[in-house]
Amino acid sequence: MRKILDIFGLFVVLSGVGGVIHHFFGWFRAWTLVTRQAFLDGHELAAGFVLIIFGLLVWILGEALLPTEKERNKKAEKSATRARRSGR
Repeated sequence: MRKILDIFGLFVVLSGVGGVIHHFFGWFRAWTLVTRQAFLDGHELAAGFVLIIFGLLVWILGEALLPTEKERNKKAEKSATRARRSGR
């Protein structure tokens, strides 16, 4: 689940950056979500910044809330060690 959130957050950030770059320079049109939406006409820059912030939030929350496999193994090892010590 963490990897999915990381990939999704990265995709959203890159899409937002592409939208901002397209607003200022006129290129990166092919892979940005912002330029393809008709209801965002005139609000592309704000939408690009919103996508960047949203993508960073998803990315950071995925890192903060979901443990990695290594962290889960370490926690299980600590609890097993405690169980062995209390059993003596």
